[in-house]
Amino acid sequence: MTLRNPCNKLRQLWFTEPDAFPENVTGFNKSSTSLFVEWQHIPRGHRNGILQGYRITYYPNKPYKAVKHKTVDSTKSSTTLSNLKKYTWYVIQVAGYTSKGLGPHPPRPLEIRTSEDGKSRDLV
Repeated sequence: MTLRNPCNKLRQLWFTEPDAFPENVTGFNKSSTSLFVEWQHIPRGHRNGILQGYRITYYPNKPYKAVKHKTVDSTKSSTTLSNLKKYTWYVIQVAGYTSKGLGPHPPRPLEIRTSEDGKSRDLV
């Protein structure tokens, strides 16, 4: 006979995606083909379950360009986006996710430009 824990079932019903976004998303260009992005973690009370990670969505700020995604572990609060186009503006959004789905992005995306060859570190 298997005993089931009713609390586990109740917990699964209450868990949803996060209802808040990471705050203070900032970054800078590390090189002509990479950008460093960092953020503050979603507060525990707004995670609505076990935070599995963060999804970073990024794309060149030009029409009809492919959107890319990178995921990082929930313990991380920064990442480097690599293999980007030189001297190009990128739109970057960060959102947390649980097993139930993706939470919201900040209302204003971060925009950073990769540097020209030999230059770096434009803080945003």
